[in-house]
Amino acid sequence: MAPYQPEPRQATSGYGDNSLASEWSLVQPLVRLRDAVPGSAVSLVKAGVTLEGLPVGSVRPPQVDPTSEHVEQLAAIIAAGRAAAAVLTGEVSPGSSSVAPKCRVRGGRP
Repeated sequence: MAPYQPEPRQATSGYGDNSLASEWSLVQPLVRLRDAVPGSAVSLVKAGVTLEGLPVGSVRPPQVDPTSEHVEQLAAIIAAGRAAAAVLTGEVSPGSSSVAPKCRVRGGRP
């Protein structure tokens, strides 16, 4: 039996004409960040939750918390995702100077 292979598709989220490739371009930076340090998926989730204003504490050993550089990269990825979501939902138009609120490193929502 051949292994399962999903059928190629053109994804639309209901918010206009966006391709699967453009959706992947939003996910790639997060995947690269997660892969930068083995076992960092949990620590990145906890850092993201903390960026959103809910301090959830550190990860348990043997995992390690992300570096401040990684947290800054995560904040930039979240901000880019918020900006893309605002365009997709029609909250702002493409190229607009208005963007969704940015996360502050370890400071929560503005």
